[in-house]
Amino acid sequence: MSQDKLTHGSLLGRDTSYPDSYAPGLLEALPRRRPLAGAPFGEDIWNQYELSWLDDAGYPRVGVLECRLPCSSPNLIESKSMKLYFNSLNQTRFTSSEMLLARVRRDLSGCAGAEWQLALTHPLPLTQAAAVCAEAEPGDAGFAVSVGERQWSEAVLIDELTQAQALPGPQLPAPEAERRSLLRLADKRAVDASSEEVLVSHLLKTNCPVTGQPDWASVLIWTGSAEQGLDSGHRVDRQSLLDYLVSYRQHSGFHEQCVEEIFSDLAALLGDDRGLLVYARYTRRGGIDINPWRSNVPAQVANTRLVRQ
Repeated sequence: MSQDKLTHGSLLGRDTSYPDSYAPGLLEALPRRRPLAGAPFGEDIWNQYELSWLDDAGYPRVGVLECRLPCSSPNLIESKSMKLYFNSLNQTRFTSSEMLLARVRRDLSGCAGAEWQLALTHPLPLTQAAAVCAEAEPGDAGFAVSVGERQWSEAVLIDELTQAQALPGPQLPAPEAERRSLLRLADKRAVDASSEEVLVSHLLKTNCPVTGQPDWASVLIWTGSAEQGLDSGHRVDRQSLLDYLVSYRQHSGFHEQCVEEIFSDLAALLGDDRGLLVYARYTRRGGIDINPWRSNVPAQVANTRLVRQ
């Protein structure tokens, strides 16, 4: 299904007024593109940093809401409609935060056709917040991935290859077939092909398919042993991966679709017997960030905010 058909009649790209009362009808479902072969595991992680509502006495309350949607849901939710929906809660009374979560879960799940997992965090007192910030490590990548019983928090940053290699960057924009052809396998003689690898780049940029606004992201790519079958030991060539990611700079697509395209292209390169996980963390817009991950092996990812988020 084309992007135009997906977003026909959508709130995206249209002038809209912010509602001043509860309006669940604002939520807009977008059918997922089917199928995504080889990635039975994955979620879309949304963080709403500007959540506010009224308590039973009419006093404002605020919080940060983590929302997780399985990638197997029939629909995703259009992001602008999500922002407008959350804004419609600003003047709405709830007797408790539990009642708020129940209402939001019902609305989001009904729109997406699958159950959302929600977690509400209340702001810390300023003294505690300062202590938490003081414990953060400078330059911490923020990515933490657990595959099976193995946990990874360190990764190789490939962005510096642009300085180390005297190679021209890929031509922009790159058609889909041309972009996929940029990927190459690493020379097995130059690497320990049996080991796992975690690569990170902060240079992923895509564009909203309707408004044309830029979307900025950091992306983590894990490759390792699959749970079943023999492991080919294939690795992606790091320079080719960087060129491939940079070639997305003029690509139009929703966050979830871009991650699925990256996963599909890498899976085709590495083969079915190589474990693969792709996790992107996009910067927020309108108080919400979206952080999809897709994997062909069972995994867990930490919802840890990066510096740009």
